Amino acid sequence: MDYFTPDAATCNLMDFFAFLIAPRFDRAPIPLKAKPRLVIQSVLWGVLLALVIMLASYRGSLFHARGYPTPSLWDMMETILLLPILEEGIFRLVLLPTRVRLDIALILGVALGGFYLTWHQYSGIVTVIFPVLAYFFCWVWRHFLPNREHSLCVLLLWGSCIMFGAAHSANVSAALGIAGVSGYIFGKVINGFIFAWIRIRLGFVWAVAGHIFGNFAVMLVSLLILWLLQACS
Repeated sequence: MDYFTPDAATCNLMDFFAFLIAPRFDRAPIPLKAKPRLVIQSVLWGVLLALVIMLASYRGSLFHARGYPTPSLWDMMETILLLPILEEGIFRLVLLPTRVRLDIALILGVALGGFYLTWHQYSGIVTVIFPVLAYFFCWVWRHFLPNREHSLCVLLLWGSCIMFGAAHSANVSAALGIAGVSGYIFGKVINGFIFAWIRIRLGFVWAVAGHIFGNFAVMLVSLLILWLLQACS
């Protein structure tokens, strides 16, 4: 298959939905030169779908952004570079679990979760508890269900995506209401599945790259919307 054709894009999208319905945890035989295009393509689909859900949930609440300050350079660098590496290490590294990967996820989860606890308790608890639960479930499966590794990977997949969305609740204001907050979290859950699919099909490094690109795209769009709203106020 030529991974640079529209037909390939359709096949990749179908593979993603098939992955959601019946996850397969095998690496796709994709040439290296095709991987950047596939990552960008997949992340843009995810960002677009998440933005549609979020905007539909926010309704008129989006215009509260007029009073928001422009993020600092450090905030932007943290969002674009630092957090994708940490979050992928916590929520996606363990999707193909080994002892070393579980150890890394636990260390990163305690570090980032401890930071979140200083200003948003719920996000901090979720960030810490996922690698702890991953460790626990891997121990249970290894000792009591040694022939059911696929079911463990499915559990880790869904758990990581749902808790990835929940961990981002700190990023959204309660002023948006239940619909707005729920839409934002659901959008992040979708992003979590996109990054998980990339992590399984292409590898962990490509999931990190996709996360960085996705955050960059969202930051760019957010700054543009913020600038337009402030210019019109």
